[in-house]
Amino acid sequence: PATASGRVLVRAEPDTPGLLRYGQPVRVHGTLKLPPRAQNPGEFDYREYLARQGIFAVVNARNLASLPGEPPVSFLGGAIAFKNDALALLSRHLPAEEAALLGSLLFGDGASPIDPETAEAFRALGLAHVLAVSGAQILFLWGMLEGLLTRLGIPRWLGVPMGCAGLWGYAAMTGLPPSVVRAT
Repeated sequence: PATASGRVLVRAEPDTPGLLRYGQPVRVHGTLKLPPRAQNPGEFDYREYLARQGIFAVVNARNLASLPGEPPVSFLGGAIAFKNDALALLSRHLPAEEAALLGSLLFGDGASPIDPETAEAFRALGLAHVLAVSGAQILFLWGMLEGLLTRLGIPRWLGVPMGCAGLWGYAAMTGLPPSVVRAT
């Protein structure tokens, strides 16, 4: 036995909807391993990549259980909860295929995966980029926010920071991928 401290990446099966929320305390049973190193010179080194993020071990979870207690209130947690509520609303009011497609268009294909046949059709047509959230969604949202704030009579000196806050809230809902951070 030994004690250690540091961050660990936990890999879990994605079929646990509603079990976990951002920041939720959990109990994990699994095998703790060091991330693999690059095998050849110049090859991507996963261990180095994780170390730059302060993560030094990986656990493949065999058993995952939420613990009692509420997750701490945070901006990112609230944004993710809002996104999950929006996706649930889409699922309740649209057929499954359309709900998944609209969820993917709004929040990215990782948030609302579409079926492989639809994804392949988008690729075949050269439109796969539409399913990834990037500058177009940011631009549309900025236009909507600017129009709404103008109609509400919010002065520009106040509307611009409010619009920027709205954009960053949306970026947090998408999980802050590099394309969205860059566009925002």
